[in-house]
Amino acid sequence: MKFSVSQKEFNQAITIVLRGVASQATLPVLGGIYIQAQGSTLTLQTCDLKVSIRHKLEAAVEEEGQTVVPGLFLSKLVKNLPDAPITMETTPTQAILTCLKSTYELSTLDAADFPEFPDITPSQSIELPSDLLNDMVERVYRVTKEDISNPILGGITLVAQENKLTMYATDSHRLVIIDTNTETASIDSEFTAIIPAVCFHELLNLPTITPRLQIGLTDNQVIFSFENTTYVSLKIEGMFPNYKNLFPTTCNTKLTVNPEQLTQAIKRVALVTTNKNLGVIFDVDPQNQLITLKADSSEFGASKEEFSATIEGNPISFSMNYQFILECCRSTTHADEMTFEIVDSFQPIVIKSFGTMNYQCLLIPLRTN
Repeated sequence: MKFSVSQKEFNQAITIVLRGVASQATLPVLGGIYIQAQGSTLTLQTCDLKVSIRHKLEAAVEEEGQTVVPGLFLSKLVKNLPDAPITMETTPTQAILTCLKSTYELSTLDAADFPEFPDITPSQSIELPSDLLNDMVERVYRVTKEDISNPILGGITLVAQENKLTMYATDSHRLVIIDTNTETASIDSEFTAIIPAVCFHELLNLPTITPRLQIGLTDNQVIFSFENTTYVSLKIEGMFPNYKNLFPTTCNTKLTVNPEQLTQAIKRVALVTTNKNLGVIFDVDPQNQLITLKADSSEFGASKEEFSATIEGNPISFSMNYQFILECCRSTTHADEMTFEIVDSFQPIVIKSFGTMNYQCLLIPLRTN
């Protein structure tokens, strides 16, 4: 095999597929990037048995063939080469890479041992705006966590139906639901999948993402396609809890606050907290329409700040993990106000904001002495 390609395009292609390189591969070949030169096309492919990524780009192919090169090393090498044509030529055991006056002899692996790319004939597919997906994923991605014993916690559930797009996720301490209206005419039935959150997030932040993204489903896979890239991931199996049953049906106190104002107040009050105590107390005074934030630690002392808010219902005091509240505030930057719906100091609190994108977060208060 022998081909030439620009350093910039080769580096970009490697960056795209690098996510699929297995970091702790039981099979050495999974730690590599499969490279195939055919016609005028260079195909790069990676696989870690959960994610398979394929990207194609144009190249000057002098001799067709395929090889597997150690992925992380190839990425580091190409990234540090000058912006000039790169030539790669293979022997049975090596890939010789040349750029200007630099030459590298790289060890290779047998391409015949590399897994075939998955069958990508979807039973359902939908095309959606990438910017919209990215905005939504950014808001729900923050509440996911990797948990081998409960994979659902590492997933984002995507539901598309009747011109409405919904995403939700949980880490068992909080639950976030976000929805918006968008065109879904390309599907004739509900489109639902639990997608690994890390995969979804990284994909949408690739520099080559196109304005619209094609998403397809098979029995156990989700397929993302855009331009010359195909990204295949295993779906997360299982059933997400019926979140509608988790929301309180009553509300005894309702707060309406400005997200930016609340953010700044919490940041100031939380300066005295420690990693062992992330709690900030909310003292709610409906009569004077005031919220007082309090925090303390044996190491730094105590802090207090009050600010005005629109308050309906009963006076109440409750404690929340301030980092969770700040994440809610960051997720509601699209709105001028957010509401807290509270039953009592111990039951889950519902935080909401509405607009072109609707956001709801169910948060469990902290227990206090």
